[in-house]
Amino acid sequence: MRKRIAVFIGEIGREFQKEMTKQIRDIACGRGYDVFIFNNYGSYDSTFIYDSGEREVINIPDFSTFDGVISFADTYDIDGFEEELILKIQSTSSCPIVSIRNGSADTYRIFFDDYQTLYQITNHFIKKHGFRNICYMSGPMDAQDSQERLNGFLDAMKDAGIKTSDDIIHEGDFWKFQSKQAADKFLKAYNGKTQAIVCANDYMALGLIDELSARGVRVPQDIAISGFDDIIEGQICNPPLTTVKMPEDLMAKRAVDIIERLSRGEVVLRDNFITGQIVTKGSCGCKFCDRVSDTSHLINQVSDEYIDIRLSTFMIADINNHISEEDKLLFINQYIKRFNFTRNYLCLCTDLKNDDETYSKDMVLRATFPMPDSNLLSLHFDRSEILPEEAYDSSVPACFLVMPIHHKDRTFGYSVFEWNNELDFTRFLSPYTEALALGYDDLGIQKQFGEFIEIRKQNLIDPLTGINNR
Repeated sequence: MRKRIAVFIGEIGREFQKEMTKQIRDIACGRGYDVFIFNNYGSYDSTFIYDSGEREVINIPDFSTFDGVISFADTYDIDGFEEELILKIQSTSSCPIVSIRNGSADTYRIFFDDYQTLYQITNHFIKKHGFRNICYMSGPMDAQDSQERLNGFLDAMKDAGIKTSDDIIHEGDFWKFQSKQAADKFLKAYNGKTQAIVCANDYMALGLIDELSARGVRVPQDIAISGFDDIIEGQICNPPLTTVKMPEDLMAKRAVDIIERLSRGEVVLRDNFITGQIVTKGSCGCKFCDRVSDTSHLINQVSDEYIDIRLSTFMIADINNHISEEDKLLFINQYIKRFNFTRNYLCLCTDLKNDDETYSKDMVLRATFPMPDSNLLSLHFDRSEILPEEAYDSSVPACFLVMPIHHKDRTFGYSVFEWNNELDFTRFLSPYTEALALGYDDLGIQKQFGEFIEIRKQNLIDPLTGINNR
């Protein structure tokens, strides 16, 4: 069997998650690994029943068959998920766990060096622009990354001989809700002569730009501003936002490097740090006329997401209008064009599940999308394979996205997307798998209802004579 790496990540449709999984795929597959990305979604209000089905993605793989696991702990929106994942891995295998950006001390962690990165961007304002009247908008103080970024700002100011006080620091929320209060405070700081504001993330910076603009304060002519994260909104605002970009390629390479070094018996540090890349744009005054002119791709992205929302509604509402399993899958097949995957495989549990297991050891490949015809498959395989090798080209390294199929806490199997193309993950993934789960839940209800009708019939009519019992 080829070497394998498992990646656990939540909310794969978000920008950071999409970019990181692409980088891991390219690097790991290029080194001869098969990559299996296990994705789940938390619920908006963290309902236990739904979350319990999502967390079962932990029980799909046999970790003893993997050479390493890469975990994105801060992307999970399910309470206790990281702890359960680590416990499952350590109790069933000896493969190393590498955590990106966050994670348990039991793992090999790759940290984004918040301290050093914030130190550098503050230093950019001091040395490049000659500013000394600089304010800072932090994230919530109880967050570790917020504290590290604040310390980077404070030390950069201290090393430049600039005094700091509470009057120039405002605790934000990593969103825009504190923009008005922060603007009130910063416009009074330095006796009304504030030159620049360093923000701990892009959303707070964008909120401040809007608030200052509404008060007639120009950015960067009157006050320069920087953010942190390099989100798409900051790239197209006016002026474009000076910010910090996470080096996803370096983080992905470091994660795979750690797994390979450990496999060779080398000693690896538990905590590893990578510094962000400063991206200077218009909001600090470096490149005032560099606003992104071609926004057609962004317009197309918004249009595609709107279509996905509408199609998701129709798909979920209509799946139960089809009675048979075959008709339901042919209906789902119409929506597969929303993806740019090579293939999509539907793997279902059999009736051989143990009471203490969510997924059966014996799985069945039931359908491959796009469905070439209406014939359903019945190819049995061991779940440790994730997918039977005869179903795809196993002669070359491949990447697969695996998502659980469940309705509430009732699990039916999982969906596997073969990913060998250039593509952009969409939010359509979640409603697509939910529609599959609803279809199989409906089939179960039909079966139970049919059994109930038969029992009722036997209660009323003698099966031998066909005469009413009463």
